[in-house]
Amino acid sequence: MQARVVVGVAVVLITLGLLFKCSGVPNPPEQHSEPPPTTPRQPSVASAPTTDCTPAPASIAHAQRTPTEDGLKLTMAASSGNTQAVAALLAKGIPIDSTREVGWTAMYVAAVNDHLPMAQFLVNAGADADMPNVDGTRPLGAARNRPMAEFLLAQGADVRAANDLGATALHQAIDNDAMEVAALLLSRGAAVDARQFGCQTALHLAASKERTDLLQLLLDHGVNLNLRDSEGRTALFLAIEKERGESAQLLVKRGADVNVANDGSITPLMRALYTRNEDLAAFLISAGADVKKMTPKGETALHVASSYASLRTVRLLLDHGAEVNPTATEDSGSPLEWAEHRGSPGVAQLLRDRGAATQNYSCTFDTKTYHKGTQRRGACPQGWVAEKIDG
Repeated sequence: MQARVVVGVAVVLITLGLLFKCSGVPNPPEQHSEPPPTTPRQPSVASAPTTDCTPAPASIAHAQRTPTEDGLKLTMAASSGNTQAVAALLAKGIPIDSTREVGWTAMYVAAVNDHLPMAQFLVNAGADADMPNVDGTRPLGAARNRPMAEFLLAQGADVRAANDLGATALHQAIDNDAMEVAALLLSRGAAVDARQFGCQTALHLAASKERTDLLQLLLDHGVNLNLRDSEGRTALFLAIEKERGESAQLLVKRGADVNVANDGSITPLMRALYTRNEDLAAFLISAGADVKKMTPKGETALHVASSYASLRTVRLLLDHGAEVNPTATEDSGSPLEWAEHRGSPGVAQLLRDRGAATQNYSCTFDTKTYHKGTQRRGACPQGWVAEKIDG
């Protein structure tokens, strides 16, 4: 009896641990860590990603794991919408939840093909409207239109269930551009901030598209604007990375933090400059982007602009307080060096006019120094080492 109690307690603890791991909530802070914020959903506060967003194992049985020839026949018949053919196969004793080689059930095929009569027939024949495929994906996640989604929900489909990669029906609706389905799911209690593999929320997926209507829908349902994925990217960062200018502007106007850097300490402003989107960079600056933020390597937005942007944008950064002589490291060099190495002479001259410090360097290779006049650090060929020349 005592052994059973111990085992029972262990199972409960393991289950709670898996649920906690999949919840998207970070592990409790260590004794000396700062306490968690009392209002974690404030739009000005960026939420850090969990250290591991790998979903916990599914808590209920999946569909039959081994695909069969019978499963292929059944799903092919369901795909054609032929209820008589499906009925004949079921009469032969083929299990209604059999799967084909890709792991799909007949019910899932009906949902994918938007065949509501077939879905209704299968349910009447005993199919589970919420049976996961071999990867944990359910028919509700395949629904592309509202009537199918409404039917599945009426049959008991779990609006918050996730597949083996953590994707919920809401993730899939956003990914499929199924606006009406997404709206229905949210009205029925879908978790708007649920994270799939890679810690991405539905907002991350919507921001990667130029679908401001999807973004607006999520924003109107209280989504956390500043959740970060496993690479530290917010939805705003992803919108900029994918060059979705309208989406980025909408996110900022609704309160997205313009200064949340990714795990590489690259800010949204720097990312916009790397993609040469100078209009978006100007918008971010006007929205309060910190032009002085620096990566651990000593790089700033001015470094990036000096190499990738036009004279107009470099001047804009300087006019908004960018440091023309930020604390340089051996890895970063100075904005002037970046301009001279890869930028335009006009940018370099502007930086000098604004007080950029100049340093003379020689270039070394294989421990031998080759003097080719005095070169600045950024002008050394790739693979060569710059050494400062005193005086």
